[in-house]
Amino acid sequence: MAATGTISLTANSLTVTGSGTKFTTEAQVGGALVTYIGNVPYTFVIGEINSDTSITLTANYQGSNVSGQSFSLIDRGAYTAITAELGARTAQAIRGLNYDKANWQQILTGSGNVTVNVPDGSQYTGPSWVSLSESLGKKVNSDDDRLGSINGKSGGTVNGSVNLTTGYSNNSSLSLMNNPSRDTGSGATNDYGSLSVGWYQNGWLNYGVVGFKEYVGNYFYTLISNYSSGTWYNWEFRTGGNAVATGGSWISNSDQRIKKDIKKIDTPLKKLISIRGVTWIRRDTNNPGIGFIAQDVQSVFPDAVFDGGSIKVDSGEVIEKVLSVDTSGVAAALHQEAILHLMSIQRKALLALSDPSISDEDKQSALKELATLIPDESEYADQ
Repeated sequence: MAATGTISLTANSLTVTGSGTKFTTEAQVGGALVTYIGNVPYTFVIGEINSDTSITLTANYQGSNVSGQSFSLIDRGAYTAITAELGARTAQAIRGLNYDKANWQQILTGSGNVTVNVPDGSQYTGPSWVSLSESLGKKVNSDDDRLGSINGKSGGTVNGSVNLTTGYSNNSSLSLMNNPSRDTGSGATNDYGSLSVGWYQNGWLNYGVVGFKEYVGNYFYTLISNYSSGTWYNWEFRTGGNAVATGGSWISNSDQRIKKDIKKIDTPLKKLISIRGVTWIRRDTNNPGIGFIAQDVQSVFPDAVFDGGSIKVDSGEVIEKVLSVDTSGVAAALHQEAILHLMSIQRKALLALSDPSISDEDKQSALKELATLIPDESEYADQ
């Protein structure tokens, strides 16, 4: 706090002389006196209070003679707290310096993992520079002759493209190839590489490949090519969006033994009129198509419709959860049951017409009843 009056200080003296001061009421033994001399702060501990104008310090003043100095007084409690905090912070700083010295010594000269002590009491364990240097010394470098072979390597990650060439031999298992010689095919003009797996069995090379090539000007991805017993079988995804099987066909497993809860489609004619046969232009590719609309199929066969992800269309809009349909399954099963149902209705009509024991009036009645089993065209003509 600010104090009353001014003070004079004598070099190498314990005595502070006041002018207009009130040391006996404002100062405390064990408190502090603070003054600025040439903009430099000086703090003195009060040892004795002799009078209102004289106090004795605990240590000599180590400056030049001054007079008329304004000053402040700090009471004993506050000064003690300040001194204690200063001591704690000083101890912390010294402790941190000691930790740094010990830590750096471990990091620079230690072997293996070393433990570093942090001033807050926590610890960190990691490799020393010696162990890092030894470890890096064991890694391959650009001049390492081991780079000429992958023998003895345990694996890893390669960033970027990898082009390998290899021949075919017994027990070969994997080939990453650029321009593989066995993936040209009749009429091919360019082959752009593939990932292949090849092996010999019973004297013939079995060869599976995923690749990309140009076939007489038509680019396509080869999903799987298999060369077995002298015959090529290719399953290809063409750039127009069509999938083609050459030398084979797309076949779905349909064995009764792998199915359960098998049920015939009921009321097939009513379900048939709920599904339109339509043509269209795709909004994402501008390609024409023909078949079913997913929402129509979903209304009668929800289990045959699936979430096909998102597609961005020509307007820039992204359509979420695009519906996809098992078209071949729906068409095959529904048309089969609808035809059988129509055959049953037709047979009953023919039998009624050909029965001489039935009157013309009864025949007309029977035919009308059978006709009601076929949906009226007004139910589907304008869908």
